[in-house]
Amino acid sequence: LTKRTVNNASAIVTVSNDLKNKMIEKGLNNQYTVISNIVDTELFNIPVDIKLTDTVRFIHVSSLDDTQKNVSGILRSFQKVYNQFNNTELIVIGDGPGRESLQEYSRELGLTESVHFLGEKTNFELVNLLQQASAFILFSNYETQAIVLIESLCCGTPVIATNVAGVREYINSENGVLIEPQNTQQLISSM
Repeated sequence: LTKRTVNNASAIVTVSNDLKNKMIEKGLNNQYTVISNIVDTELFNIPVDIKLTDTVRFIHVSSLDDTQKNVSGILRSFQKVYNQFNNTELIVIGDGPGRESLQEYSRELGLTESVHFLGEKTNFELVNLLQQASAFILFSNYETQAIVLIESLCCGTPVIATNVAGVREYINSENGVLIEPQNTQQLISSM
């Protein structure tokens, strides 16, 4: 059904070249146009006055689906960083069925004082949190294109992200660091 639908469509729009290429590899042939997710740059932008603090603040925003987003890997890595540098904190934004187990895992790791699960936020709240962060972390096992990654870049927040489809097209040495999926040692070093 999918193959017939795609092959007979007038055109197909994907959010990344990686997604387009994967679809073609699967035999989903058509004329493709790549249009990135869009960001409201009137809202998500570099702040005029940046308030410097002694705290190194990492932020993660997602659906908290651990299978895709590997939030537990972020927590394990952050624990190692926090044990060396106690002026760090991790802000976790989002909600989903895995939130309670991730919060419990954070407690088991002894991170109740340094990891803050804030739930879902409006775009107005999110932009403020992104602008205050030292770095945005995306430790996903796979992506098509995480819009929050682009929102972070628009806010001037450097990104630490996995070298997966939909991400590698946007992250380079000038705006962040690409690491391999599941490689907690690379994540720890990058943090």
